[in-house]
Amino acid sequence: MMTVVQLEQEAFNCLSDVGYHHLKGLGISLYTAEPELSICCEVGLVSRLRDAIYQLNPQLIRENAFQQVVEAITLELTA
Repeated sequence: MMTVVQLEQEAFNCLSDVGYHHLKGLGISLYTAEPELSICCEVGLVSRLRDAIYQLNPQLIRENAFQQVVEAITLELTA
């Protein structure tokens, strides 16, 4: 079984393989003027991921594309 830290690192690795990078939590925390995290244990910036998917693939239905990416990452991490 994976720990939370291992899962987070695997998610970072999967996303960095396709050109993404992670940000340190202090700049995006719940306690900033414009928080990007909705809960303190979130490991991905959902709004940024949705926006990036839409920018790269504007012809796709936004929520379907996001769900497909989440499922692909989940399958990769649990394989």
